[in-house]
Amino acid sequence: MTDGTGLIGRFYKEIIEGGNLDLIDELATDNLVDHEEALPGQPPGKEGVRFFVTAIRAAFRTLRSRR
Repeated sequence: MTDGTGLIGRFYKEIIEGGNLDLIDELATDNLVDHEEALPGQPPGKEGVRFFVTAIRAAFRTLRSRR
C-alpha cells in the first residue's frame, strides 16, 4: 500500500508549480469533494480545483514546491 505522497507531490510540482491543469483529470476522481472552504466563485469538483490552482498561480507567480 502506498502512502499517497507521490500523488500529492505530483499535484504540487506538476499542477500548482508547473501549471499542468490537464493533469487534474488524471489525479482527481469525478466525485471529488473538497472539504476546505471554497474561494469566492469557486465551483465544486474538478472545475473547482482548476479554479483554485489558477487563482493561486496568479497570486503567487513564483510559487515553488520544496520536494
